[in-house]
Amino acid sequence: TDENGPRNCLQNIKHKLENDPRYDAADISIDRNVVAVQFNEFTVEVAPAFRQSGDYVIPDTYSGGRSWVRTNPRQYKQQFEAVDRNRNGNVSKLARLAKAYNERTGKQVSSYHMEVMAYDYARTRPQTDESLDELVDGFFEQLPRRLSSGTHDPATGQQIDDGMSREKREAAISDAKQAKEKLQRAERLKQAGETGKAERLYREVINGELDD
Repeated sequence: TDENGPRNCLQNIKHKLENDPRYDAADISIDRNVVAVQFNEFTVEVAPAFRQSGDYVIPDTYSGGRSWVRTNPRQYKQQFEAVDRNRNGNVSKLARLAKAYNERTGKQVSSYHMEVMAYDYARTRPQTDESLDELVDGFFEQLPRRLSSGTHDPATGQQIDDGMSREKREAAISDAKQAKEKLQRAERLKQAGETGKAERLYREVINGELDD
């Protein structure tokens, strides 16, 4: 009930992990709804959740750490996995690439917010056999608009970015426009046979291998 309860909840978890010798080599930080534990090659996200009326509430630091947002991680997981299976595992790959891009651009967007945008983009595509590179191009084409219009939790319908500051939203949109333009230039270079230059531009955005 404390208005600072959500922030305190995450800070307490962060403090406990920082004092656990098993995580001495990890970089531990708060990322909106979770405590992120970053190891050398992967990140584990710890999300405190409390059951409420059939769903769960999790802390929300977009709004100064003073509110809780409603979610249903089990239902969302089932929805995500169904779409991912139907698209040959490319939805989870797209989400990982999108979150890695978000990390490199200063984490203006929460990890969960970025994943949901990737999931929602892939879910609405009419073709289920698109390659990963096609999904990546299309996702970043839409990303500035998705950041402008808002994102809703797939399981509960609650808007998950309503407390995002104007400064962070504008910075995220600016980064997304730059990424979109780089991928468009990369596609033109690829079509012109300049595959090396195209690959370098792709890596500037996503730093990962794409399907041919």
